[in-house]
Amino acid sequence: MEIQHFSHEHNLVLSENVNERVWCSICERSIKGPNYACLPCKYYLHKSCAELPQHMDHCFHDIPHHTLTLCNARAGRCFWCESCEKSFDNAPSYKCYECDFDLDIRCASMVQKINHPFHPPHPLVLFACTDYWCESCHKGFDNAFVYKCVECNFNLDVNCALMEDHISYEGQEHIQHFSHQHPMKLVGDDNENGVLCYACLSWRSAPTYGCTTCMYYLHKSCAELPLEIRHPFHPSHDLLLRDLHGKTICNSCHKDGYNFVFHCKDCDFNLDIDCILLKPTIKYYGHNHLLCLMEDVCSKLKCDGYETYCKQSFISDDFRRTQSYMLRCVECDFNLHLLCCSLPCAIKHKCHIHPLTLYGFLKEDDSDEYYCDACETERDIRICVYYCAECKYIAHVHCVISEVIKILKGDPINIKLRSVEENKLTIELDQNEVMLKNGKHISNNANLTLNDLVQNLNEDELLILDTYFDLDASQGDHDQHQSEFDQHQDTDSESIQEFSLFNDQDLEKLCRRLDNVLRLGVFKLKSKDLALTDIIRVEGYLVPWNLASVFKDLLNKYGDLSEGSKLTLEMKSLTYCLLCRVLNSMRKTWVVDITEDLLKEWYFYLKYVKACRFKLQFVFAHLEEVRCAYFGLQASKHESEISKKLDRKIEELEKKLNRYKDYREQLEEDRSCMKSDLMKQCLSKASELKWKTASDGLL
Repeated sequence: MEIQHFSHEHNLVLSENVNERVWCSICERSIKGPNYACLPCKYYLHKSCAELPQHMDHCFHDIPHHTLTLCNARAGRCFWCESCEKSFDNAPSYKCYECDFDLDIRCASMVQKINHPFHPPHPLVLFACTDYWCESCHKGFDNAFVYKCVECNFNLDVNCALMEDHISYEGQEHIQHFSHQHPMKLVGDDNENGVLCYACLSWRSAPTYGCTTCMYYLHKSCAELPLEIRHPFHPSHDLLLRDLHGKTICNSCHKDGYNFVFHCKDCDFNLDIDCILLKPTIKYYGHNHLLCLMEDVCSKLKCDGYETYCKQSFISDDFRRTQSYMLRCVECDFNLHLLCCSLPCAIKHKCHIHPLTLYGFLKEDDSDEYYCDACETERDIRICVYYCAECKYIAHVHCVISEVIKILKGDPINIKLRSVEENKLTIELDQNEVMLKNGKHISNNANLTLNDLVQNLNEDELLILDTYFDLDASQGDHDQHQSEFDQHQDTDSESIQEFSLFNDQDLEKLCRRLDNVLRLGVFKLKSKDLALTDIIRVEGYLVPWNLASVFKDLLNKYGDLSEGSKLTLEMKSLTYCLLCRVLNSMRKTWVVDITEDLLKEWYFYLKYVKACRFKLQFVFAHLEEVRCAYFGLQASKHESEISKKLDRKIEELEKKLNRYKDYREQLEEDRSCMKSDLMKQCLSKASELKWKTASDGLL
């Protein structure tokens, strides 16, 4: 077979092989296999190179529209391919000489437009150097060729686009899944390590459907997910199963890493395929909806508990051990740590023969050493535990967590739960309706907040409130300042005061700082305080449900502290709320954990309550005892630190003294060494001239 090729004047003859080492005149690569040759001229071309057109029009160079010409390889010639953005040496190209534009042979030879059964509405056009996601093999590509429908944003990588589209699994169990264009056969679970499921991105050995051509696999359970669901986490709309390529975060667990999610386009709400199995079942009296128990939650989720364990000045290791468990209302994005919410009142665990009862702040003696009998490690007495009174057996919550989780995942609505901060399990509530000044009637199931009480205050009461509080503050506490005790302990000066003990004058300074707390400026009334919901009626007053037990105990022991006050019901209720908040904080705070800033906050709120004509002498008397204990603890802590500081100072000075002694010894050694002639001359002149003026002998 002969051809007339544009690159040579004679006809070229087809040969299946060559007997000697020859090179192609177009690509200058050695030839092995089919070739065209002119033997008299010793001119050879690869069969594939001979079939290349001399000229071509290409979509990669259509503006301006110039024809590309085949340019042979030659020694010393290099070019930059404008398509794949790679450099080539001694290689052929298709070149526009006018624009100095080159395409390597592979890029120039690719089919520029195809019709594909995966996207029948429109043809797919070849583009170069693009980042995209292939709709067939579901893989991401960077700076690569793509067959693309711009109108539909539909992309196929080159291999998928040019692959044989007809794949048949006749006689084998297979499915046609919406996420993949090829049929997928059941490949079983013979692989010990499993295959990577595209939907959940996990490796596990399980029955799997797969397209072995594209290496695309789905666990059978993932492939059989419903296409549409209605879920209590998003009750307003149906959720549709979508492949969002792992670019979304689940609104339930706040994690990413799943390609398949159930999606609400209207609300941009996403639920991953693990979270669809979760259901809210746990009643918490501080929230209007049921909560759902979640394990191994995202650390970004913040607890919305009010003065709970995580809001204290200390974070115990016992608390951290359960921090990955949260109860959550997805609809409201309301979250509680497990220990900050309601736990089963009693459990039965294999670690002990008797039932264990939930206790908070259990201190069995004054040894200052407290242990968990389940794991035999030290425990923090500030954290709740499960306890058998008969055997004096104590267990960390995390040591019996399996049983706690089992109960909460079962039927917690019919299980008796209790928050550890509650002094009483039930509170007897008023049954009559209460009417606010604006005519709003409320009952015990009304969704009322402290903001409603503030809105109903008269002008004089608002003026009182505005004197003490920044009502426009949306967040945060008053500015925190370092206490003088902390400053005293943190100083690194060498003054004698650093090593002096606390005395009566220090106590007097503390008392003056606390007594003058109002001069520090107004406090910000926290938005979380004003937004407290589930206001209930107790003894005719309106208080948040989580402060109701404190309020009830206060009334039972001391009576109505507001007797004789001419304030409105709303103002009295608000003042009682702030008082109970302080008492609740005091009830939850161990004296050893008190800080000066916390004392200042307590005094500030109590001084405000006193200014509202509430009878608080007994509270201030008790707080004086707490203040003395706080000062004693600070003094004791300071005393124990003094000797440590002195030891450190002595050690530092001894090291410095030893260095100077070494310098002195080195100096003596240097003096005894033989001096140079120049040094001897200088020392001699110094001895001779030191008591003469600088001009002696000059004038």
